[in-house]
Amino acid sequence: MATTTKEYTGDGSQKNYTFNFPYLKEDDVKVSLNGTLTTEYTLPTATSIQLNTAPASGVTVLIHRKTGIDSASAVYSAGSAYRAKDLNNNVDQSLFFAQEVHDTSNPLISDVQNVFVLDDTAKVNNSVIYYNSSASKWTADTTQTLSTIVDGGSF
Repeated sequence: MATTTKEYTGDGSQKNYTFNFPYLKEDDVKVSLNGTLTTEYTLPTATSIQLNTAPASGVTVLIHRKTGIDSASAVYSAGSAYRAKDLNNNVDQSLFFAQEVHDTSNPLISDVQNVFVLDDTAKVNNSVIYYNSSASKWTADTTQTLSTIVDGGSF
């Protein structure tokens, strides 16, 4: 299973941390301190972050990835050339998102871990069916659509 997180414990002096998961854009790399997202860091290299202030001793430093899925990494137009890099980036975008959904240690994933519904037309008795991992059971919900579950922040 792919890992989309790297966890450390602050010691009051260390500000530099490394990670080894791939990402498409620097904006996809997130850092949280004791579960709270922070923007007080830079990426001096492709696989390291530098916090502006060293976390206190005992603070959990979590580096994680959240791949943007609002639009395709590359969009093609009629008559344009298909570049291998663009095709690979689009596939990687989907792969990274799937890895993030599957990685239960990723804090950006909420209680809905696995949705096996392709679209809002795939309903049973007019319900969207999804696995609710916090309740450890399959859930049928007539009040939500798949787009509400996905776009509403459940992923």
